[in-house]
Amino acid sequence: MLMQFSLNDYEYHVSDSWALFNLIQVCSMKGVIIPRFCYYSKLSIAGNCRMCLIEEEESPKLVASCAMPLADNMLIYTNSLRVRKSREGVLEFLLANHPLDCPICDQGGECDLQDQSMIFGGDRGRFYDFKRSVENKNCGPLIKTIMNRCIHCTRCVRFATEVAGISVLGLTGRGSSMQIGFYIQKLFSSEISGNVIDLCPVGASTSKPYAFTARPWELRSVFTIDPLDSLCSSIRIDVRGTSIARILPRTNSVLNLDWISDKIRFFYDGLYRQRIASPFVKVSGFFVPLSWRNTFGVLKKILASFRDQLVFTKKSFFFSSVFFGPSESLEVCFSVRNFLQFFSSNQLSQSDDACFSFWPSSRFANIEFADLLYFENLNIRYQSPVLNILFRNSYLKSNTLVVYSGSTPFNNYFYKHAGNEAYARSQMVRGKSWVSSLFQLFEFPLMLSASSLSASKFLNSNLHQFSIWEGRNAYASSVSVLHNQFLNVAKSSTILGENMFSLQYYLNCQPVEFKAPLALSVYHGHHGDRNLELTADVLLPSTTFVETNALFLNICGVVQMANRVFHLDKFRHARSSWKIFRAMLTVMGGCPVWSSFSSLVRSLWYEFPLYVVDYQYSGLWPKISLLSNLPLNHGVFSPYKGDALSKNSKVLSLCHLFLRSNLNVMF
Repeated sequence: MLMQFSLNDYEYHVSDSWALFNLIQVCSMKGVIIPRFCYYSKLSIAGNCRMCLIEEEESPKLVASCAMPLADNMLIYTNSLRVRKSREGVLEFLLANHPLDCPICDQGGECDLQDQSMIFGGDRGRFYDFKRSVENKNCGPLIKTIMNRCIHCTRCVRFATEVAGISVLGLTGRGSSMQIGFYIQKLFSSEISGNVIDLCPVGASTSKPYAFTARPWELRSVFTIDPLDSLCSSIRIDVRGTSIARILPRTNSVLNLDWISDKIRFFYDGLYRQRIASPFVKVSGFFVPLSWRNTFGVLKKILASFRDQLVFTKKSFFFSSVFFGPSESLEVCFSVRNFLQFFSSNQLSQSDDACFSFWPSSRFANIEFADLLYFENLNIRYQSPVLNILFRNSYLKSNTLVVYSGSTPFNNYFYKHAGNEAYARSQMVRGKSWVSSLFQLFEFPLMLSASSLSASKFLNSNLHQFSIWEGRNAYASSVSVLHNQFLNVAKSSTILGENMFSLQYYLNCQPVEFKAPLALSVYHGHHGDRNLELTADVLLPSTTFVETNALFLNICGVVQMANRVFHLDKFRHARSSWKIFRAMLTVMGGCPVWSSFSSLVRSLWYEFPLYVVDYQYSGLWPKISLLSNLPLNHGVFSPYKGDALSKNSKVLSLCHLFLRSNLNVMF
């Protein structure tokens, strides 16, 4: 195919540097697909597979289209006789040592080598010697390696170095002795290591949990988001029957690019372990399963007895507290808010000096232009791995200054430490911290805080003329909770008095060890453990985010929909959280303002107007009021823990042990 390009045709893509485009990208824009193995748009150019060779009019030799920049009036041939012969020769060499195990390969049906051999390869081979054998590498509990299939595209090497930030993989040897491996027998310990599985084009790196589970044509795909990460990354869940076979990323140029964390990729086995199957009420120290109707009847009687005791003892104070977990949606938080408005006479509210508003002045995609990144009390690499990739790209491209205050994090790029959290905050409030002066020197500072107390408020009020982006902690649900103006109650006996009648409601979070004698402890969630036997009085089973439709607000203010994948028949008594609150309101004598999910969303939008966006567009920025006196999130040691789903995953538990045992050789 003959193609001629003019730079005038691509002026709308780039304004200053047309050399940002190479021939393989321009051909893709024109709808001409050039085969490739080593080239990947989010990685650097290697040019070692030689599959993308094309014929250029002024070049005596074939040129690699992935490494050749676009020039004015360039004339190329993408399907000439020389190009076809070159592709056949490349594939013949690649298949010379490739094992004949396609029927048992997990890459079957999605193998680039298999597809391109059928389209661009020859009809016979001329190599009949013995195939080489390469020892498999131990990459941990997530990645299964069969190195005999490796074609040395170096995608995994470039990903580990450029994206994950750990230089442990590389090429050793030459000729037939060349192989990819670890330099000094380090292990591939990274919170985003599972992306290597998607990058490998030939099945040399596959998923261990997915091995021999299903074929691609047997799977049904559902597009949804990742609520376990603060960015709410775009993902695809592949289902076989009534079970999740695998979870893959979806390309989102605004949020997560092509990457997802290992936590969301391999959490799904935790859906079936230690689930609460039906409502339970504690009787004489033992949990007794009841129906929903009977459980609500018991709750109504207990709360009525509390009110009778208040009247008898001439007390007029009934305290209710709600503790939120790390994965709650917008409509659930809104349901809790309406439940407290009806139930509690002293609704938890914010104080004027404890909150402030933030308004991001630019789209989140412009994070790469930031010249200062300030993190307060955050271990961003472990708490939000995908967000850390974007921050690392900003650091590498723009040489951004990165400053941390609080506990020293494990990070994969250089940063300056501003001291412990309490000292740094006090100095910033007094205006004596060198960090405060940095915000005056830099033009585009960005700030991310896990607990925006006085220091963050000070910066927000005094440096409002700058584009300060104020976040919360690294969990998406925290933004949802804060958006609905809730306050997590401190775990202190001074608040929960010994003679105070109170309702302690735990929404997918671990109950506190201290429990007032006159308190009713209700655990509302989908997973439980043995600690509930000591701390909870009532258990209400709810669904997970894969079993219901839900709206999630991510850390940059974008609202996205998590689509329902399936409902497990084994846990048929579980209900959506907003349905549980609607039923409780009805039983208690209230009148819920919503009767369906759509009416609930309309009520939410009427009181808190937001903008729903699709998966590819960041949309408009909403203005959100955030609370500042949340409990601090200290010491997040592992990227594989933090919520009920990941804690009950056997695969992620192995990853946690694997990380702890190899922490001394990771960095």
